[in-house]
Amino acid sequence: MQRYVCLLCSHRFDGNRRTKTIQTKQLWKEYVFGKQTIDQLTERYKLDRRSIRDLFDGYKAPQKIHHPRPINLVIDATYFGERKEDTSWCAVVARDPKQKEDLVWSFTNTETTYAYALLREQLKHLGYTILSVTADGFLGIKSAFYGIPYQMCHVHMERLVIRGGVLNV
Repeated sequence: MQRYVCLLCSHRFDGNRRTKTIQTKQLWKEYVFGKQTIDQLTERYKLDRRSIRDLFDGYKAPQKIHHPRPINLVIDATYFGERKEDTSWCAVVARDPKQKEDLVWSFTNTETTYAYALLREQLKHLGYTILSVTADGFLGIKSAFYGIPYQMCHVHMERLVIRGGVLNV
């Protein structure tokens, strides 16, 4: 533990809070961007799951800085948890693939037209100009981005054709 003494007032203090903040920031970075699980972090940092959860609960991620511009948007939702057991939730993400940047996102129980409409409004409010939208075959996306050129993702289209589904795009 580092201890410091103020040269002006002789007040003694230590750097524990700063060290904890730096450690929390590092844990968060590894969890979110390094795709590390809580179990992997507990093993690496020799902390229990509850301690890591408590650090995450108290962490305030820095605000995203936006640079509004014309974009060809890629948008999709990813589910977490068990859908069959009704414990799932999803992250809906709008991404600029050219800059490899997630622009806006939200968390919801299910993928809905309303969730995508809210993301469109957020992007508009932030000053982005949406040139086109590429997404999976969820019809709610096409509805939420009405009036903007829409393209179905080729990978999703290929999977649909292989599976023998019907295209309603």
